Amino acid sequence: HKIKGSLNEDSIKVVKTTVSDEQWNVPFYQVIVRQLDGKIISHDESTDAGRSVADKSYHLNEILSESEIKQNEVKRKISWYDNGQLASIIESPIHYSIPFIYVVKEFYDQNGNHLVKDGNGYYKSEIHHQEGLEGQGAINNGLKEGRWTSKSKDSTLLFNEFYEKGILTKGISFFEGQQLEYTKVQVQPEFSGGMPSMYKYLSQNIKYPKDALKQNIMGRVYTSFVVCEDGSLCDYKIIKGLNKSIDAEALRVIEGMNGKWQPGWQRGQKVRVKYNLPINFQL
Repeated sequence: HKIKGSLNEDSIKVVKTTVSDEQWNVPFYQVIVRQLDGKIISHDESTDAGRSVADKSYHLNEILSESEIKQNEVKRKISWYDNGQLASIIESPIHYSIPFIYVVKEFYDQNGNHLVKDGNGYYKSEIHHQEGLEGQGAINNGLKEGRWTSKSKDSTLLFNEFYEKGILTKGISFFEGQQLEYTKVQVQPEFSGGMPSMYKYLSQNIKYPKDALKQNIMGRVYTSFVVCEDGSLCDYKIIKGLNKSIDAEALRVIEGMNGKWQPGWQRGQKVRVKYNLPINFQL
């Protein structure tokens, strides 16, 4: 299990426990991850539809690291340093959208200096790393504004980006002597022809297993895979399955999509991207 510490990312052995519960006739699932000595690492809650509703993660010393609450299509993340100091309060959409905008409500450095107050100030990610807010720059009314930059530990410039009201207008990244220009920080991988074509492919290629058909087994299989830099697929997994034959059919159909994807991009470079895909099996 990988966990973000104050300076480095450590990999440690853990024990994962899954607990089912019910609140107001709605099934809930809790996944609790602990270190071998019993110290908690994370506590996630989701509904039976697989939608996460509340997540908490902890530093190795059991001080709360992040708390996420998802409500009314908004994800609110509160983060702390490993010394207990509040780091940030940041909001973002629950679902991916273009442009995907992070709203910085508050931000402190590890010494408690209040750098962004009520959505205005200067954000600088050194120890605190928030996806989508790499680098440093001005925050105006909660949104990125003006020039944002990022440097490596040896002060090598990694990128220059320019924002207006949280929207990127131009970016230049520096990689292996190249200057790569872009107008989107991230481009998600996409099935050729888009989502309608992907669902058409699934509907035309899924073959309902005979044993599941006889037993009237229906439901949703949650799968994941990685779209590589060349658009090929790898690392196929069942996150949450129904039964052996249906799970095998879900994997077979996913593997059949190999070669039908466009890769994802990150700051002008093709990158590997993990993709989660639920597949419905309905009679």
